[in-house]
Amino acid sequence: MAICKKKTTPSKRKSASQKHATKLSLAIINATKAIQRPVYDFWKAEAYKELEYNSFKDWAKANQEKFNRSYDSINNDLHTAIITVDMCGEENIGKFSTYALLPMKNLTEQDRKTVYEHALSELGVSELKGSHLTRKRVEKYLKELNFSAQKEQEDNEQTNTNEQTPKCPLNSEQLKLRKQFNEALNNKENRHFAKRVCSAISDAIPKKSTLLICRDLLKKHDCKDAVREVRKAIKQLESK
Repeated sequence: MAICKKKTTPSKRKSASQKHATKLSLAIINATKAIQRPVYDFWKAEAYKELEYNSFKDWAKANQEKFNRSYDSINNDLHTAIITVDMCGEENIGKFSTYALLPMKNLTEQDRKTVYEHALSELGVSELKGSHLTRKRVEKYLKELNFSAQKEQEDNEQTNTNEQTPKCPLNSEQLKLRKQFNEALNNKENRHFAKRVCSAISDAIPKKSTLLICRDLLKKHDCKDAVREVRKAIKQLESK
C-alpha cells in the first residue's frame, strides 16, 4: 500500500519563510546594537590615545574603510550608548536603537533621566525594554516635557550669538524660576512623573503662580467649572 506524503501547503511554506526572515532581521538588529558596548568602552577608556590618535573622532575617521561604516554612523552608536547610560546605567547599553534615541542627543544627563522616568510612568512599567522606546514615542515624550521647544530655543540662541542684541524670551526672574523648577524636578526620585511635577512646583513656585498654572491648564482642557473654582481660590489667596 502506497503511503501518501502530506504536501506542505503554500501558506505553511510562507509562514516558515516569514519566520526565517524575522530571525535574520533580528540577528542584524542585535548585531547592530551589540556594537554600542565596545564603542562606548573604547571611548570611555580613551583607548584611541594608545593608538596615537588625538580624539575618538580622528580614530573613527581613520578607520572608516576597515569598519565599512561612516564616522557619523559610529559616532551615533557612541551617542546612543552615552544616552542609555545617562538614562538607566551601563548595564543597559545595547538595549535601545540608535534611531530611537538620537532626538535626545542634545539633552543634559538630568533631562535624559527625566525622559526615561516619564516613559516608565506613561507605560506603567518598572523597566523599559528596547521596544518601548521607539522614535515616535521619544519625540512624543520630548514634546510633552517641553524639551523639544527648549532645544529649539537653545539652538536659536546659539545662532544669534554674533548679533549685537540677541532676543531672550524670558527675563532674569523667569529664568531663575525655570532653573529652580528644573532642579527641584530632577531631585525628585518618584517614578510617577505627575507626582514629581507637583512636588517640584510646590518647592520652586509661589502659591499664586501654582494656581495660575492650574487655571491655564484647565482652560486648555475647557474645564469651565474647575476654572471658576481656581479663580475663587486665587481671590481668597490675594485677600489674605
